Amino acid sequence: MERSFDLANKLLEIKIFIMFILRELDSRTPLAALYELAARGSGVGYFDFVECLNGLVKTGHAVAEGGKYCLTDKGVENIAITEKNLPYSLRLKAERAAREHRAASSRDAMIRTTRAIRRSGGYTVELSLSDREGDIVSVRIFAPGEREAIDLENGFRERAEKTYGKIIDAILGDAP
Repeated sequence: MERSFDLANKLLEIKIFIMFILRELDSRTPLAALYELAARGSGVGYFDFVECLNGLVKTGHAVAEGGKYCLTDKGVENIAITEKNLPYSLRLKAERAAREHRAASSRDAMIRTTRAIRRSGGYTVELSLSDREGDIVSVRIFAPGEREAIDLENGFRERAEKTYGKIIDAILGDAP
């Protein structure tokens, strides 16, 4: 019987941990990203994680829409009461991971890439970087094949800011 009690406590702690992460993210988050954040340094297994997340949805603490999860008002109220039950070191790790995830998500939202097949062959690859107001740079580049088009998209995603800076430098040259 003691083993069941330990499992129940473990699952409750995982649920509290998931609610804590969801509150720190403060946005709808896909399952894979949420699990990645929960697994960092916590030792939470995937199946326990999914079971607990589904349990939170069933009890109305979280909601899933379009494969993304967020806390409900009930979840926000409950985590405010229970978060102190999480070890401090775990809370710090979760807060740091959530900050990093928010920063990466914010950056990703500002970068857009698309590719379209040309009638005459090859691809037109569109790459753009925006700020909160709109595009700050947008370019179309020809790629002879799909592999090259994908490489252009991936390279831009990795180095969008640097690419923008190089474009500005190329246009302005050695201007004072």
